[in-house]
Amino acid sequence: MAVEITLTWHEVAYAAAEGVQRRIRRLAKGRVDRYGWDGERDVWGNDIESSASEVALAKAREAYWAPSPAPDYAGDVGHWFARSTSLDDGCLILYPDDLDDRPYALLTGTIPTFKIRGWVYGREGKQPRFDAGSRLRVPAYLVPQGSLRPFAECRSDG
Repeated sequence: MAVEITLTWHEVAYAAAEGVQRRIRRLAKGRVDRYGWDGERDVWGNDIESSASEVALAKAREAYWAPSPAPDYAGDVGHWFARSTSLDDGCLILYPDDLDDRPYALLTGTIPTFKIRGWVYGREGKQPRFDAGSRLRVPAYLVPQGSLRPFAECRSDG
């Protein structure tokens, strides 16, 4: 069962500021999206929505959200990673270089309301049965919502 989290407008402003900073840091360093999405979607909006989904995960887990500009950080919320999509029936996307021993949570929705659909450890989602094949431009795994662990376990795990 999904858990709905609605951000306050102060939380949205905090997330939006960090999303803009992420995009500026990427542009300043001349980086392109490592998964090839630049030019394919609203990258500024995506950075803002992604930051907001991290704030929503932190709020649901009753954890502090401290955005990190470092590329080698431990996770988005503590050691947890948030993956989000605006699609209500969307899947959790994992990439081959995602960490096997870290939990990845799927959030659906857009600012200000997200639903936490569940989570898996990286190694659980990177299974041949979830291989996206040619559906994406880069190798990836698409874990359907029905294969995710429930949010109740998310709260009790780390």
